[in-house]
Amino acid sequence: MKLPLAGLKKPFYWLIITVLCLGIFLLLLRAIRLNTKKNWLVYSLSLGLGLYTHALSLLLMISHGFYLVIREKFKFNKIIRNYLIASLAGILLLSPWIINAIFNPEASDKLTASSEFFPPFYYAFDRTIDNITSIFIDIFYVDKYAPEFNFPAIPLRRYLTPILLAIVTYAYYFLVRRTPLRSWLFVYSLTLVPFGCLVLRDFIAGGQHFIGFRYNFPSYLGMQLAVANLIGMKLFTTPVKSWQQRLGKLLLIFLLSGQIISCAVSSQAKTWWHHGEGNWNNPAIASIINQAEAPLMMSPLEPVHLISLSYSLNPEVKFQFLTNSQISKIPSEFEEIFLYANSKTLWSFSKNASYKIERVYAKSKFWLWQLKI
Repeated sequence: MKLPLAGLKKPFYWLIITVLCLGIFLLLLRAIRLNTKKNWLVYSLSLGLGLYTHALSLLLMISHGFYLVIREKFKFNKIIRNYLIASLAGILLLSPWIINAIFNPEASDKLTASSEFFPPFYYAFDRTIDNITSIFIDIFYVDKYAPEFNFPAIPLRRYLTPILLAIVTYAYYFLVRRTPLRSWLFVYSLTLVPFGCLVLRDFIAGGQHFIGFRYNFPSYLGMQLAVANLIGMKLFTTPVKSWQQRLGKLLLIFLLSGQIISCAVSSQAKTWWHHGEGNWNNPAIASIINQAEAPLMMSPLEPVHLISLSYSLNPEVKFQFLTNSQISKIPSEFEEIFLYANSKTLWSFSKNASYKIERVYAKSKFWLWQLKI
């Protein structure tokens, strides 16, 4: 994954650190190969730590189980038994949080909150394609997230998306044709099972988790493994100076260049797509408020929605949180009053006849309005 994700201290990104640094995948393969109590214990502890990092590690455990069942041809043997014991032990390490989730379901729902509706096919397809291509090259929307760079208006998405999808598709085809079952099945399980579980969950209960980039790290890691295998095989298992080796070098240069450029641009941008939809326009909103004299920012939203924006505001900006969408008496020392709200809470303010509101910024999930007393 790219460099900017390392700067975000969220459980989803710590999940990446757990998966990559502790090597849950490698520990599973080692436990399968040696099949000793010691190695299965280490794998169990890594699962427990992964689950403590984020509950989405459960999807990894499911993909491992799917891989083993197919690999062992649906036979219940010592490997399957040891896997079940190790997985159960890993889950038991999380038992305090499981009990808390059972008796406090509202808090659990907030942690995985998304839209209640299953997205339309065209929207889900478009978002999924964007997520896949962004793990290799991520400058398609630089004009939207970082207009300060003044990039030329080149439709890179139109030209590069088919190329990247062709590379990924061929990488999976090449994986099946040139590697043994236990190798390609592992990558396929890592890619398809977590994504399939999210699709099934959202289809049954409603939601849009499966199109969220942060929920699909295991799947995207599988894609990168498939592409890495393709490049490695082309570079090191083909005759020197053959066209296949030249193709491997060309792919390596192309993808590395795209990653370097993407990291260079996104690391210097004030905001990027992985900051969340509500935060994309924080720099523009903060610029408007910071230019005001003696500003007061009012909001009926939960304070958590203003944390990231507050870091971009001057110390002189004061906050007032509203309850029941009602505005109390405004202190006279403030000259300019702003209202930060979404469309669901805005309608109640328009009924108040003692003032009027003018829209100042409405390009984001949350809108900025100015009150005229």
